[in-house]
Amino acid sequence: MPATILVAEDEPDILELLAMVLEGAGYRVLRARDGAEVLARLVRDRPDLLLTDERLPYLRGTALVAHLQRELGPAVPAILMSAHGPAPLPGVPFLPKPFALDQALAAVAGALAAAPARRW
Repeated sequence: MPATILVAEDEPDILELLAMVLEGAGYRVLRARDGAEVLARLVRDRPDLLLTDERLPYLRGTALVAHLQRELGPAVPAILMSAHGPAPLPGVPFLPKPFALDQALAAVAGALAAAPARRW
């Protein structure tokens, strides 16, 4: 079964481009456009990885990742992306926007490979 990636991005074009590239690489992709939708999808769909923009409506990416770490530890790896500054959380991979799509694929593969066994 392919890994499930939850992509959280409020820019529809970026969201769809990332989803298309990840699906083309064989991943199952879930989409979310704001922090509230991410929280709901995390509980309902239990993805293998969260790829999230930092500046989401309703709840920032750093808050989502901090929530994941508090609740599950490193069970669900995360990658933050943003056009606004350096990596906001120690130990969490960061993709500065704009990035090449092969960088995103490499970051996803690396985060999944480094992830501990799932505790969902």
